[in-house]
Amino acid sequence: MAKSSFTRSLIYVFPGMMDMVGGIIAFTALVRASKLGASTFEVAGVGACESGVYLLVSLLVGRLVSSRTAGFFIIAACTGSVILATLFSQVNHVIYFFPLMMMSGTNMACFFVSFQVFMKAVDTGANKPIPFSAGMYTMSWSIGFALGPFVSGFLMELQNTAGEDVSRCVPNYIVAACLAIATGIGVFLLKHHAEAHGAETHQEAIPAPAAESPYSKMPDISWVSWVACGTGIMVFWLIMRIFPKEATSLDWPDRTKGLVLFTMLITQAATAFALKHTKSWMYDWRRIVLFGMCGIAGLATMAVGDTPAAYFAGAVMFGVYTGALFFYYVFHAIVHPEKCARCVSVNESIVGSVGVAGPLWAGFLADHFTFEVPYFVGCAFIAAALIFQSLMHHKYVKQLPEITRT
Repeated sequence: MAKSSFTRSLIYVFPGMMDMVGGIIAFTALVRASKLGASTFEVAGVGACESGVYLLVSLLVGRLVSSRTAGFFIIAACTGSVILATLFSQVNHVIYFFPLMMMSGTNMACFFVSFQVFMKAVDTGANKPIPFSAGMYTMSWSIGFALGPFVSGFLMELQNTAGEDVSRCVPNYIVAACLAIATGIGVFLLKHHAEAHGAETHQEAIPAPAAESPYSKMPDISWVSWVACGTGIMVFWLIMRIFPKEATSLDWPDRTKGLVLFTMLITQAATAFALKHTKSWMYDWRRIVLFGMCGIAGLATMAVGDTPAAYFAGAVMFGVYTGALFFYYVFHAIVHPEKCARCVSVNESIVGSVGVAGPLWAGFLADHFTFEVPYFVGCAFIAAALIFQSLMHHKYVKQLPEITRT
């Protein structure tokens, strides 16, 4: 039992480590592109390349990967990340960032699609409540994604080279490469650990079937999350992709840029962790609206403020919103096991699609108007999504079992 619990712990650690690799690569690329004089649209395009390729490769890998080949894809992704970090350390022109970020999207897709298959094969232990799984998964990748900008900003600030020079970023790429190597080795060892204890794990998986989930008779409203959360995630990518350019134009230190994104993402992780023992808010439109209003307030604060303090305050509020948003998104994808595979696939497709669309229209508006405009448009998008979401929940909540009203 102790070994099984240890295995489950590692399952949440490795995605966080790989997300940290992705966070370092993306944040460093966006800051470097900003300092090299790229327009906001071009900077956003660098990030959109990763999301677009992630979407396409996810669909391809999803058809190819199996429990037998998942480990191969994961180790290939880690190896590719080491190569990517090496290549990034050798170039100093924005034009090269586009194909390299496409390579990053390929690595991330190969890793995360395969890891979900790998995770099911390795972790056959006791079932956990669905909210617990949604909260832990969201917390895991959020912490990894938060540490990427945090570490990158501080490492870049420690270098004394003025302006943009690739030498300022070499430590970032060394850290990313080391993390990718550690993740690959860790997954390799975990795979062999699981195989060595296969009989023991199988015995733990056999005891009497778990009681029927209290959510099994609730209506499937995953389609509501695709519309509402897809809109919110698009705004999330807006911030992640254009903020480094905006902060560079304000002449903020690299560590401050990283800290703002770290604050937003670590708040997101803390919110997801706090929600993992909840039972019913995912169906209550009133509480959903409260989270949404927090997001609008955070986005508006960042729109009207031009000081780090304003952005830190906005980041906290928006992080509370996105913590609930991603929790809700994952929960409604996995709450009905018979539809889980399809819903997870659609979820990943939406994340990739809005990761392309959001930054591009935001970058276009920022270049032709001001940086404030995309944030205010984002507020309008979230408000529209909330209206749609609350109307749909108000319609369905009357039909839900009493257990959800706790």
